[in-house]
Amino acid sequence: MSRRTGCRPCSVRTGGAGGSCGLIGPGLAFDETAQLKDGDATACVAPQHAGCTGHVENCVTTVFAAYVTTSGQAWADFDVFMPGRWEKDLARRRAAGIPGRLERAAKPQLAIGQLERLLKAGLPARWAAFDEVYGRSSALRGACEAAGLPYVAVIPRDFRVTLPSGAVIKAEGAVRDAVFERRSCGNGSKGPRYADWALAATASPRHVLLIRRLLSRPDNLAFYLCWAPEDQPATMTFFVTIAGRRWPCEVGHHWHRSSCIAFSWMCSLFLAGFLLRVCPAGAGVEAGRACPAFT
Repeated sequence: MSRRTGCRPCSVRTGGAGGSCGLIGPGLAFDETAQLKDGDATACVAPQHAGCTGHVENCVTTVFAAYVTTSGQAWADFDVFMPGRWEKDLARRRAAGIPGRLERAAKPQLAIGQLERLLKAGLPARWAAFDEVYGRSSALRGACEAAGLPYVAVIPRDFRVTLPSGAVIKAEGAVRDAVFERRSCGNGSKGPRYADWALAATASPRHVLLIRRLLSRPDNLAFYLCWAPEDQPATMTFFVTIAGRRWPCEVGHHWHRSSCIAFSWMCSLFLAGFLLRVCPAGAGVEAGRACPAFT
């Protein structure tokens, strides 16, 4: 498809994030996926944790921003993560087509770059959500706050939270006094996805701790650090809804991995954009920044 249309992968990504989406409540979900590889010739391939298997695999890890709407989702921007062993191996980088000027960045830094590019391009995002790898990053959370973008960030159970009293506790320590309510965070393939949810105040009037308890496994708890600007009500309904809207990016993981059987990643990205009527692109992306990993 790329050859027939004359589109280069990077040009598809940079072509038109400013287009109108006409959809209600769109947002950005940041996550990563892995493409398993044999050998060591592919750019940025290395033994590293692969979320798709839960084990250390020889793979290429891609950090992406999924544009999520009520109608569907598609990748809006992406970066291939460069493992440490590639940073100083200039000969290997040249052979793989990685520009010498490209510096290694941590995964949250890649997400920050995507966030800034997409917002600068005018993508109408109203919220952001990210899992624990990114929720730990105060820099990423700060970038969202600086942009006035409400977020729901998954955090580990030992994440330290300051209560209104000034006491500092681990997130899991808030469960004892939590008051849970049964709510649906959205519809799944089998209907409404109900869970027990609780909201706990923090020392910051704009930050709250959200706790989710699964109905089928009450001992399975998830913790979220949430923030909203002053002009946005920081309610449980608001944050639970965002938490529920993050799951489609997991669907994107499976779709993009399986699409590699018949299509390239960029072809699947291109198709998803047309299905959503949203151009899945980031603006101001330097040609060749991530694309060598597709060679």
